[in-house]
Amino acid sequence: MNDKIIINKNSIITDAEALYKVYQVIGEGLVSETKKGKQYCFATRFKDGYVVTCNKTKTGYSFRVGKEKKMKCEICGDEYADDYYKNEDTGEIICEDCLLEADGITTSTETSYYVDGEYIGNDLEFDELINNVCCIFGYKEVKGNEND
Repeated sequence: MNDKIIINKNSIITDAEALYKVYQVIGEGLVSETKKGKQYCFATRFKDGYVVTCNKTKTGYSFRVGKEKKMKCEICGDEYADDYYKNEDTGEIICEDCLLEADGITTSTETSYYVDGEYIGNDLEFDELINNVCCIFGYKEVKGNEND
């Protein structure tokens, strides 16, 4: 039986780009391993923003080629933050550091945060702190990838 290679891509990527990226992943060989054996890399991120994912199928391999949508903080310009937040009213995208420096947020020590004098959290309860700031200022966490 012949193995099949299936390539799925989004509409902004040309056939040639998708084929070349899959070619590069295949060229690296069978580098990921599961209980069922080795396969091509599960997920490969390229410096030019492309992302290729691979799944082993019964008859071969299925690849998905996408392109990352780079996030950038609209306040400080940071493109490498771990987390970004979008204002639900204005659409503004900001990084976590700028979120914690929003107008009205103060600290009484290095780790405690307050809004207008009201305690909202500290570094030890960081997820809760970020959630509180997002609720107060109308932000939601956004993901840095857009592969569809």
